[in-house]
This record gives sequence, C-alpha cells and structure tokens, in this order.
Amino acid sequence: MAVRTEMTSLVAHVQRLVTDVGSTTWTSDQVQQILDVHRTDFDYLPLWHDSDYHEYAARQRSDTTRLLAEAYTSALSPLLYDVPDFGQFYRVGYLANNWIIRNSPSETTAANSPDVVDTYGATFLFSTAPNQELYLKATGFNVWNAAADLLMETPGTGREFDTARTRGQVSRQFGQKWALYRLRGTRLNRRKRTLAIV
Repeated sequence: MAVRTEMTSLVAHVQRLVTDVGSTTWTSDQVQQILDVHRTDFDYLPLWHDSDYHEYAARQRSDTTRLLAEAYTSALSPLLYDVPDFGQFYRVGYLANNWIIRNSPSETTAANSPDVVDTYGATFLFSTAPNQELYLKATGFNVWNAAADLLMETPGTGREFDTARTRGQVSRQFGQKWALYRLRGTRLNRRKRTLAIV
C-alpha cells in the first residue's frame, strides 16, 4: 500500500525522529500505519483569528471576540460561539496536507486559500483578510507518540530498546528518546477532560 499524498511530509518527519530517513528499519507504509493509530479528526471547528482577520489558528478563540459578538458590536452572530472550538483540545498541530478552510461548517460553502500555511503549528496567514469567521476541517497526527511506538518495535530485538544507534551529534539511547517523545506527545491533539454535571 502506497503512502497517501497528504501524509508524505508527516511520514518523513517521523522517519527523521526515529533516525530512519532511508526506510531501512521501517517502510514508509509501516510509519503511516502507526501515524493512523494516533490520528484526530477535526470536523469544521471555528478558528481563532487576530483582530484584523489576517492570522487564523487552531486554538481557542479569545474572550474579547466572544464579548464583542454577544454585545452585537460586530456583524457576528453570538450563536456561532455556542459551538465547540479548538479550546476543547490542549494543543493542535501536525495536520495532514488535505485540510480545508471554509466560510461555514458545511461542504458546500466557499473554501479559502491562505498565503502562508504552517501545518505543524496549525496556523494560517492571509495577505487579504477574509473578514469573517472561518472553519477548519483537518486530521491531526501525534508524530511524537507514533515515533515512540516505532522505537518500541525495533526489528530483531522485539519489544526492547535498540541502544546501538544515535541521531546526529547528540548521543542518546533509544530509551531516553522514547521517554522524551512520549512527554512531547502527551497533550498533542488530545481533548481536554470535562466534568459532567449530573
């Protein structure tokens, strides 16, 4: 099975994390399969934006914008702010390249093309301001947890750490890398826990 086009950069990123750019230990398809285990789908959630609508990002919208909408000092409906946004996640990033930004949470509305895109940080910049709320449909992948999983599955040693290889100028055992990657991946694309009131 070939690597999906939208996954190419993420697969390459994980291969760098596990020091396997040449696919000598894991095939690109195996890396993609592990990434798919650590995927999170975002279905048209509203993006945060700055005051002049040039920068949009997958994070919680500001209270100032919410208050302006509720006070009817802008053209925005306060009902838009009742839908969940990216504030329900700890941190969002490492998006596949098949994301899409639309004017409303619907497949039939107009799509927007940012001038600068940072899929790892989930930030989008527009030189011409859209001047409205925008919604993102995307899939995020936890590259850190995927890399940690691969380090646990080193061929030839089973579920043990391979301590024979190092990365670049930094000599680090795979056990140390595994712990660091797990720490970095702890809250990436993870939903915050909420208390249910019964």
